[in-house]
Amino acid sequence: DPDLHVRAASLRALARADAAPALLDIAASLRDPEPDVRVAAVETLRQLAAYPQGLSAHVRPLLDDPDSAVAARAALALLHLGPDPAATGLLRRMAAGADSQAQVHAIAALGECADSESFDLVAATLADETIPPTGRRAAALALVNIDAAQAIAPLIRTLAADDISLRGAAADALGKVGRLALPHVAAALRESAAEDGALLALQRLSVRPVAADIESYARDRIAGALGYHRLSQTAEPHAQIDRGRLLCDSLRHTAHAHAARAFRAIALLADRDTITLAIENLQSRDPNQRANALETLDSIGEPWRGRVRPLFKLWESGEPVLAADERWPDALGRIFADPDPWLRACAALAADPAAHPELLAGLTQLAQSDPDAIVRQTASAITGDIPVDTLQTLSLMERILFLRRVSLFGDLSPADLKHVAAVTTERTYSDGTRFARQGETGDEMYIIVSGEVRVCVSTGGGPVMDVARRKPGDYVGEMAIISREPRMASLEAIGDVRVLCLDQKQFEGILRERPETSLAVMRVLCMRLKEKS
Repeated sequence: DPDLHVRAASLRALARADAAPALLDIAASLRDPEPDVRVAAVETLRQLAAYPQGLSAHVRPLLDDPDSAVAARAALALLHLGPDPAATGLLRRMAAGADSQAQVHAIAALGECADSESFDLVAATLADETIPPTGRRAAALALVNIDAAQAIAPLIRTLAADDISLRGAAADALGKVGRLALPHVAAALRESAAEDGALLALQRLSVRPVAADIESYARDRIAGALGYHRLSQTAEPHAQIDRGRLLCDSLRHTAHAHAARAFRAIALLADRDTITLAIENLQSRDPNQRANALETLDSIGEPWRGRVRPLFKLWESGEPVLAADERWPDALGRIFADPDPWLRACAALAADPAAHPELLAGLTQLAQSDPDAIVRQTASAITGDIPVDTLQTLSLMERILFLRRVSLFGDLSPADLKHVAAVTTERTYSDGTRFARQGETGDEMYIIVSGEVRVCVSTGGGPVMDVARRKPGDYVGEMAIISREPRMASLEAIGDVRVLCLDQKQFEGILRERPETSLAVMRVLCMRLKEKS
């Protein structure tokens, strides 16, 4: 039959019928030009258990198949007949190789082998941060297939992964483990790095968590949300400058995150679907949707209704700024001791020891002994002789402050901006340097920090014409790395120019790993396209 799906379905039907006389016809399909049919033929032969010798003889050549899915399934079929060094070696090489697709196929096959050596290899893959997320996600699910009980510990550690999709894969895998994983997931709720993943895992588990544990966690998160909200109110009068605004927004973002976690925890004990939808709507840019979400959350039954109502002030528009309930230096001092290193770094950046000498001791301690490198660097710059703004190379915190003023990233949260700033590269170009050329493949975008950039084009070999001038805060070259098409214009420095570069892989990684970043960037790009039309 010319339809590969029909051929594959026919092979599966033969296997269900245990059609032993059709062995040679099935074996012939192992040479089919379509990889999907070859995979189906391997699986069919594997199910014809009465023919182990025929299976081995016909399948072994497929260990050299150019399609990784076929090779992996062939290796698995041979291993089901017994130990096979060639098949095992192939799967391990594929799992450790650079081909991400082959890696996924090999890990999935190893997950069906269910032996201790396979478990160790798959667990090492899951823990290796240099491996692409696709391979690590496959490893999370494979571990449960090999040994569900032993998989719990590495999966719990993965709940703290930065990659959202990887946390989701670990949560899904723990959901398959079931009741045995419940106490371990509940304990992970108390680890700040893992709590979002733990909440997700609790949603995936079919067993109900212990109510007392969830209630205690939710009460703590409600208290934390209100505490950070009060700190943001104290910071509000100092938010006229960029550094104060960054701290204020970060405190608000943290307050919202704590409140959302409290709601997610309550959803485990109440109407899960309704509350989950309300939490999603709280993130909407539409005030009506946010109002509807708050109305839904206000319908939570007792005893939670009275406890969550104070949280509504975090989202209510037009809320007046409250009078600070503590002095600004005292509030900064408290944030210096916060467990969140990002907030400590923001507080250090916002501090002015010249105006408040009492902050100097706390800043010095952060500079000398804080466990986080960004906090130490920020505090050192604030207490040093050279102002941060005059550094020849922008610090991470200064990059974040700058990126907040760039329209492409204006909707991102401070935490998301940190990820963007961390992967940018700073470069300088002298007057007249052409650093991007029309027609070449574009693999970088540029955000102008200082100086001016000339955007110019030439058509049909004619003279070069200026089409735009870009100034600090503008970005250029973004369409080339999104569309993967040749650049439509050249870029040339006018005077000395300093830029932040973001290459294609880094940009795509941010969009893939942080969906909220992707949506924010898409909104700005759509507006820019409308302006050009």
